[in-house]
Amino acid sequence: MIEVRGLTLAVGIFRIDHLDLILQEGGYNVLLGPTGSGKTLILESVIGLRKFQSGEIMVGGKEIQNLPPERRGISYLPQDLALFPHLTVRENLLYGLRAQKKSSTENENHLGRLIDTLKIGHLLDRYPQGLSGGEKQRVALGRALAPSPRLLLLDEPLAALDPGLKSEIQQLLISLHRSLQFTALHVTHDLQEAYLLGDTITVLIAGKVEQRGKREEVFF
Repeated sequence: MIEVRGLTLAVGIFRIDHLDLILQEGGYNVLLGPTGSGKTLILESVIGLRKFQSGEIMVGGKEIQNLPPERRGISYLPQDLALFPHLTVRENLLYGLRAQKKSSTENENHLGRLIDTLKIGHLLDRYPQGLSGGEKQRVALGRALAPSPRLLLLDEPLAALDPGLKSEIQQLLISLHRSLQFTALHVTHDLQEAYLLGDTITVLIAGKVEQRGKREEVFF
């Protein structure tokens, strides 16, 4: 079980007060809400990029809010992807493994399977600036999943894509989740995207959870 308990933080006049969030482990969890509802603030708090006034973040029954980001077992895929421009695709993919000192035959085999699934083997010696938008998305997903995180956070990863590429990446996310069974928390304001991807959906309005449930329960 992955839980956020009593999360309280303030940014300017915007507040999140005692927010509780329960994620289905091994599920594709979607956090759905309009722009300005606090979705990114929650992700930044969970990953350890933003300090909050009070609350607990529990992963596997253990509190992790006092751990540095690199020790939380969480990967974060921001909207702008944040690929390192000075590193090749291969070096980008290996970054998380090296940072977390997870170099082993098992992890290298996992990375090899990811490269095959994402169809990016021919890109390994190229740099991000020479990649198309879809190629960058695939590399960023590979880098995030390479360390086999306990939780993958995705912050509106499809927002800037054209409809054709968006559909392609959505199907790729579904395929990756089915094969790897990672736990995901995917933030979006897009109803269609939430319905297609989400096993469970949490609706966030103005920093408050208004509803949470299975896809059909929330939409119907």
